[in-house]
This record gives sequence, C-alpha cells and structure tokens, in this order.
Amino acid sequence: MEIKINTKFKNIDGTDMMINAVDPKSKPVTLAYVLKQVLLGEYKDEKINAEEKIRRYKLGIGIGDCTKEKFIISLEDIAYLRQLAGVACNTFIFGQVDSMLPK
Repeated sequence: MEIKINTKFKNIDGTDMMINAVDPKSKPVTLAYVLKQVLLGEYKDEKINAEEKIRRYKLGIGIGDCTKEKFIISLEDIAYLRQLAGVACNTFIFGQVDSMLPK
C-alpha cells in the first residue's frame, strides 16, 4: 500500500499545523513527522522487547529516509502504526492520522 507521508496536519481552524507554532521559520507537521514520533516513543505500562524496538526503528528510518511523497508499506504495518498512534496521540491528532492511513 502507499501512504502520502507529506500530507500536512491542520489546526482546528483549518490552518496548517506547525512543528513550532511560535517560530515563523517552522516547518509544517506532516504524517511522516507524526509517525516518526509515534514509532520512537515508549508508552506508559508498555514493556517492549528488543525485536519490537528494532521493528519500530526500521519503520521510522524507512519513513525518515523516504524522499518521495508516497511511502510503500504493508497493510500489517499500517495497522501497527494506527494502533501505536491511538496510544500515543491525542484525539485531534489521531483523528487526522486515522484519516490519512488507508483502511
């Protein structure tokens, strides 16, 4: 499957969400940015083994290294990213992640 990793997140008022809202030179928040943050985090009461950490690392590096607008990813990895984002993100961000990932 393909995901458009450069899709920009929006604020509640429809403006582009920026990584640093007070810095006029800040870049917009994209799906790639959010997914990398989700993959590199560890979450409350979560006990992950080395294999799981390597899976997250490899997915994060793959997304980070992608220089194209679209990233090829398996349905299994899409489901995995959706599940992690559901834990890591607030409702507003997760809603956008969910709408950007193929079902």
